[in-house]
Amino acid sequence: MFDTLKFLQDNFGSPDAVVGMAAQYGIDIPVRDTVRKWFARGAISGEWLPVLLTMLELENGKAISLKGYLSDGGRDDIFT
Repeated sequence: MFDTLKFLQDNFGSPDAVVGMAAQYGIDIPVRDTVRKWFARGAISGEWLPVLLTMLELENGKAISLKGYLSDGGRDDIFT
């Protein structure tokens, strides 16, 4: 499974940082309370994950790796 909370904490740190970064790049995202719930629940709606990934690409100048956020390290044990 994807560790959403770790992804959010590692890459944004807080809901305020998500909102601030979105504002910096002129990207519309849900209100702060919704973003806070992403952190509290450890879950992001599928439609918003690509937006967050795009924000990180703009911030870092390149795409980030998601492999470290998979609980199985990206391997599918069914085939091993």
